[in-house]
Amino acid sequence: MEIVGWLVVAANRARYNRLEGRITRVLTKKPDTASNEVAIRIALDLPDTLFERPQLEARISVPGDSLGAPLIAADVQENIAAILTEQLGMRVRLSAGQPEEADDA
Repeated sequence: MEIVGWLVVAANRARYNRLEGRITRVLTKKPDTASNEVAIRIALDLPDTLFERPQLEARISVPGDSLGAPLIAADVQENIAAILTEQLGMRVRLSAGQPEEADDA
């Protein structure tokens, strides 16, 4: 995706007659500028994947004749969460609960 905009920079005299600049505005259309301002056209080319969040999905199958439910130790949950946080850059919380009963209607 390409994004085009305008950055307005103003320059003012500071101490010792030195110029100091500062960004005053960011706009989508070419702006009118004052005598001490300059408009700079900026074109950003960003990949669409920058705005996509990964969809995580897991499927666990437990045989019906199984005696116990699967158990994930707390330290394993923390390790999985830490790896996902590091790789994806987002906070992850894992928890185990009772499975929901299927509604057979």
